[in-house]
Amino acid sequence: MKRLSRQVVLSESAEDTMALGSSMAAVLPPGMTVLLIGALGAGKTTLVRGVCERLGCGRSVRSPSFTLVHEYRTDDGRLVVHADLYRLSGGDVDDLELESYIDDGALLFVEWADRGAIAERGQRWTIRFDPSADEEYPSGRVLSFSAEGEEGRASMEAFLDHMHTMEADHGLDPLG
Repeated sequence: MKRLSRQVVLSESAEDTMALGSSMAAVLPPGMTVLLIGALGAGKTTLVRGVCERLGCGRSVRSPSFTLVHEYRTDDGRLVVHADLYRLSGGDVDDLELESYIDDGALLFVEWADRGAIAERGQRWTIRFDPSADEEYPSGRVLSFSAEGEEGRASMEAFLDHMHTMEADHGLDPLG
């Protein structure tokens, strides 16, 4: 894994992406929405798997492509919701009532968030997955992180600081 800038990371493998998810789990507050944008096979579900593994969700995390929504309970009883909008159009997204999960304090992960309208309220992170242009890591993914809302930005900063302190453990190249 390589840090390309403060908010951009090159994930060289699925293991790197799982480690990023695990680091996220340490700082994501209840009621946070994480929008995941990227092509098929980019690592969106792998990232959620890393979060759930760290939180002790207790069952394997699978892509909700066909079921649309999967719910997981953490060791401490929190709800983690994993939604996939790939097969939906704008109006169909409303039928999922994803906002109710946020109101109930769940961690909400939404794959293909760019395909449907997600309410512009609340705190959120957006993570964009792009193919690597680095010839040394042709199968790698570039993950770009951004946040909205006061709590979203604060938790993102905590995550970025946490990553900085974990760089030696995960082989990250520090960039400041």
